[in-house]
Amino acid sequence: MTRKPPWFLPWLAWYAVGAAALLSLLAILSFGLFLAPVVLVAAVLLARSPRTRHSFPGAVAGLGLPLLWVAAANAGGPGEACTPTDGGMTCTDQWSPWPWLAAGLLLTAAGIALSATRARKNPDTPGHVHTPHP
Repeated sequence: MTRKPPWFLPWLAWYAVGAAALLSLLAILSFGLFLAPVVLVAAVLLARSPRTRHSFPGAVAGLGLPLLWVAAANAGGPGEACTPTDGGMTCTDQWSPWPWLAAGLLLTAAGIALSATRARKNPDTPGHVHTPHP
């Protein structure tokens, strides 16, 4: 008898694919070109399996992760942000974190909402918790 993995593992796998896909696009001029084929293979493998296909909305939520990281990296922006170093100060220009934060939160919330909607419409999907109606 084979044991089923917990319901959230396929969703997390799609989440990782979504995050890696956008990261490869944002970093296309450096390592993103090498990450893209890995993302493509992972997406095809997840899409081909009936046990993981239903968790695709996790990829939508995963698209928000790199955007949230960019927002956190630019938390001192917009403008010049300086940090003390051993020899003085290091200053960098930073973007406004707010558009990145808004887009990241929107995509994350959309992926979670889509997952919840799909689970509600199709109670046979793994991870669906049946709650009796009064």
